Amino acid sequence: MIIKRGRGLATATVATAAVAVAGVVTGPGATARPAVTGTALVVTVNQAHGQMVITPSRTIPAGWVTFNYSAHKNDHTLQAVQLHSSYTVAQFEKDVRAGLEKSNLNAIHRLDNRVTWLGGTESRFGKLGRFTAKLPTGTVYLFDTESNARAKLTVTSPASTGAARYAQRTVTATKSMHWHSPTRLLEIGWLNIRNTSHQPHVLVVQRVDPDTTAAMVRAFIKSGSHHKPSWQRHSTVSSGVFSPGTKTQLHLRLPRGKYLLLCCWPSKKTGMPHYTMGMWKLVHLRRHL
Repeated sequence: MIIKRGRGLATATVATAAVAVAGVVTGPGATARPAVTGTALVVTVNQAHGQMVITPSRTIPAGWVTFNYSAHKNDHTLQAVQLHSSYTVAQFEKDVRAGLEKSNLNAIHRLDNRVTWLGGTESRFGKLGRFTAKLPTGTVYLFDTESNARAKLTVTSPASTGAARYAQRTVTATKSMHWHSPTRLLEIGWLNIRNTSHQPHVLVVQRVDPDTTAAMVRAFIKSGSHHKPSWQRHSTVSSGVFSPGTKTQLHLRLPRGKYLLLCCWPSKKTGMPHYTMGMWKLVHLRRHL
């Protein structure tokens, strides 16, 4: 999935997601198994020139894994997914195009129910992005949404149990299609993200002008505009998509200020992004809580 900026608030499309996942190959990689730390094991993903290099291995134990992701240029998002039994990469590719590009409701329904979305992170112009996810056993695909870079991980039974990263704040996607979140978050640090709803979601943290109000956000959404709102500012980060019942963690490193939390995943009932249904919230990022 690609999060496009500069048109509306944030528009979920898939110009390259299907291509990135289709034809996933294991490629070369170290055979040594990564060591499990006191918290989560760490896997480094470097993307350059359409290739994804995984260090130290593409075979890892199940459990909490922190991904350190860097792309050589532009704005890239790393997404982790697990496809359900009998749901092929080819079908996934077809549904991504039909569901997210053409708002086909049957395709969106399959993407909601036949894929476990495990979260992700952004790397902007070579800067490091970090996220932590609890990986299940089996095959997990990693793909970069702006290129053909991709990788397939083999996730084995855990050798030991790691823990999630320490985070002081939690944002929860609720069944009522809202973000349950404190109004103050850390500008630099780990953020817990939980999905207690019945649909996948993506958390976009979008900087806005300090004087932006809830009334202004509601008016913009009601207008149906596809243009950038006057109160939207440049800094932003996305968690990638995460499925119902999953937990992920996103490392924030953003300028302090006012931000809009929103979800731009499409509804399987209408095809409209979730933020148009009320899934947004204004918060402040601060150095100290």
